[in-house]
Amino acid sequence: MFLTSVAKKKEPPFHPFDFFEPNAETIKAMEELERGENITPFETVEDLMKHLNAPD
Repeated sequence: MFLTSVAKKKEPPFHPFDFFEPNAETIKAMEELERGENITPFETVEDLMKHLNAPD
């Protein structure tokens, strides 16, 4: 039934935020992303991983 619903509607029968209530910090980050602010592009996955694993 789940796959039939997805195939017919071209979307899942639920929204991801039905199970997730973002906090103020997450909402701020999502709003910044929508405005194109504070985005760091990476050429490769390796570059991204180096950035994520770098000491703060």
